[in-house]
Amino acid sequence: MTQIMVLSHKDILGRLGKDLIITPLLDCNSQVGEASVDLRLGREFIVAKHTKISSLDPIKRSTLERTIPQYQEKIKLDFGRPYILHPQELVLASTLEFIALPRNLMAYVVGRSSWGRLGLIIATATMVDPLYRGVVTLELVNLGRIPIHLYPCSRIAQLVLHDVPNGEEASECEHKYQDSFEPSFSLIHRDKELPKLVDQPFQFAIGLTGLRGAGKSEVVNYLTTEKNFRLFNISDIVRGDAKEQGLDPDRPTLQDYGDEMRKRDDAEAKATQDKLKKTDHAIPKAEPNNADRPEKEHDGKLTGHLQGSCFARKMLEIIREKCTTSDEFLVITGIRNPGEAIYLRREIRNFFLIAIEADPDIRYRRRQEEGVHQDRMEFEKLDERDLGTPTQPYGQDIGGCTKLAHDNEYGFVVGNGAGITKQELRRKIDEILNDIYRKLS
Repeated sequence: MTQIMVLSHKDILGRLGKDLIITPLLDCNSQVGEASVDLRLGREFIVAKHTKISSLDPIKRSTLERTIPQYQEKIKLDFGRPYILHPQELVLASTLEFIALPRNLMAYVVGRSSWGRLGLIIATATMVDPLYRGVVTLELVNLGRIPIHLYPCSRIAQLVLHDVPNGEEASECEHKYQDSFEPSFSLIHRDKELPKLVDQPFQFAIGLTGLRGAGKSEVVNYLTTEKNFRLFNISDIVRGDAKEQGLDPDRPTLQDYGDEMRKRDDAEAKATQDKLKKTDHAIPKAEPNNADRPEKEHDGKLTGHLQGSCFARKMLEIIREKCTTSDEFLVITGIRNPGEAIYLRREIRNFFLIAIEADPDIRYRRRQEEGVHQDRMEFEKLDERDLGTPTQPYGQDIGGCTKLAHDNEYGFVVGNGAGITKQELRRKIDEILNDIYRKLS
């Protein structure tokens, strides 16, 4: 049985500046104890503000993200000036020291007994994972009956370091608070499992995809007026975001904007993954052989990112905030990238994708009948962009969305070509709904 060892005074000194970084250590002799390192209080604090906010709900991600800065604010004190922590008050602070742990070390941050006897408690025993870099945020609470003066640079907590058996074999993982240089606001709204702990009010959701003139509008109209579906449109998000940027709402501009946002989102996700890949280079290795260790595979699964899914993520937040128990069924239209459909399928229980198909001649004639007058060459050019190309995975790719509907058990394809009346189209949708009910029963 492997025994987990706590680093001793000698072990700590032997590894400082090599594979273990704790800086600045203002007084190594007084800060490094027999089996711990004393950490000092930093200058930055996050304090609660007087507010009329009634509650904090981590399920409502975007709302909480906007609410936290209204509930809390950051302040910075000069050295020599104390923060006065009143009874029953919670304040977030951080360590003065920046730490960086190698693969085979983890740590606990615990309160110093001298402060604890005055009533000061570190609200949680903070665990620090291997490969973490940054200052440590401390949750400080005064459980006493009189205020306590907290002076920046005073020794406030202890870092207890543990060996991690087989730590060299561990792969990098995403850390929400990595590379922090000051106390951090809570990022609990990023916990992926939270929305899944609350039962979704609706029974199922249908996503619609298809080229212009295929008949999506008729299907949406039928579902919302006859079948009690609530409509959500990803295009409304793109249009709203573009408007905030002062852009014209014409189709080419919105397409360019949507492509750029997906491309930027994917690039940011890749940069995060590349940063995680390079984590080892930021900390010298204890064993030279580690440099030759092959990297673990890094892909979208590492951070939960799905290529092309940025607008679907926004859509899901809106759905979770706005849906009520009166919304039995949802229809989500404006799906133009496979990443959007895949993300919605992954995050929404009972999500189904319907692709509406019709040949170009039929679709062109329908557009003309709807009063959209454009020459055939322009129509075909827009079709080409909407269908997508493999060289632009962040762009419009209705062809890829339709392929998903063809190839997956959660997908349905509806032909709406020549001779198909509105009644026949509705009958086809009814057949799909009956199929879905059977799948869910």
